[in-house]
Amino acid sequence: MNHDHGWNFQGEVSLDKGFPFHSKLKDWIGEYTNLPEGLSISIFESRCEEANCPVEETRLSWNTDKGEDSLRIGRSKEKISKQDFYLAWKKKTSN
Repeated sequence: MNHDHGWNFQGEVSLDKGFPFHSKLKDWIGEYTNLPEGLSISIFESRCEEANCPVEETRLSWNTDKGEDSLRIGRSKEKISKQDFYLAWKKKTSN
């Protein structure tokens, strides 16, 4: 089942500058991924009222030489924990 419930653009940041809404997210991206420091990342949020999806979800999107790539995390952008990021990245990279 696809849960694209109207993503709302929240802004764009350069990975080397970090995220103004989250003091640790840049560090976790550096710890778990090989994304380049100067990468531009777009931030989107969505809310879902269905029982089988997260109430709030954050999507981080970036461009690669193969097209757009993204990571979906089942929390609002300010509430992402290290475990949330790790599990989302692990799920993404295990497919």
